[in-house]
Amino acid sequence: MIAMKKNNFLKHCHIGRTIKSIAKEKQVASRSLANTIIRYQNNADKIYNLEDMDVGDVVKISYALNYNILEMLSDDHLYHLPVIENQSDHASYTITLDIQTESFIIKQSAGNSNFLSDIHIGSYIRRLAREKGWSTKHIAKKLHCAPNTVSDLYNRKSMKVKKLLRISDALGHNLIAEVYLSRMRFAPDLELFDQCKIIINEHKVRIVNPKDQTFSMEFRRQEDSV
Repeated sequence: MIAMKKNNFLKHCHIGRTIKSIAKEKQVASRSLANTIIRYQNNADKIYNLEDMDVGDVVKISYALNYNILEMLSDDHLYHLPVIENQSDHASYTITLDIQTESFIIKQSAGNSNFLSDIHIGSYIRRLAREKGWSTKHIAKKLHCAPNTVSDLYNRKSMKVKKLLRISDALGHNLIAEVYLSRMRFAPDLELFDQCKIIINEHKVRIVNPKDQTFSMEFRRQEDSV
């Protein structure tokens, strides 16, 4: 068992309650979430009682809710760690603006949990140790565990979210962002555009929200594309 830091910075983090809160806000039934994970289909409400969950399950539920739960947890608990930007990022949706009705249509072109089959989290942790020149004993000291536990960790394909948060914190490296968030793509909710103002000029279409100065999107007009 990995003890991690003596001061438990995740003691108030409850994955099931977090999911329940988001599902309630989005008016999504627990049965809909359970349908994405076979082992919970006969006991959908069990999801809300789980203090911790496998990171892959949380990814699947995130897509069912169209809400990036891992990103929220990373922002809340690993905000002090640098995030490695993914240079191969690509759009996962297209937004079409109907000028006459001033309405938007969003078409999802990518973004699902299929990438999980290609991830082996233990291999990422082993690679990080190799890049940093950390021995097994050094890793064990950082994680407050026995060296043989580190060897077992290297063989893990997946793990629970809170454990991964603790490991990221202990190693000073945001594994959630690098391994998972870099692959997760979500189309924006159309409700975000309800109060928006559309500004159209000769070359660009800009969308701003007068009530939210941080929200701004800018696009090239299609006829200007080469």
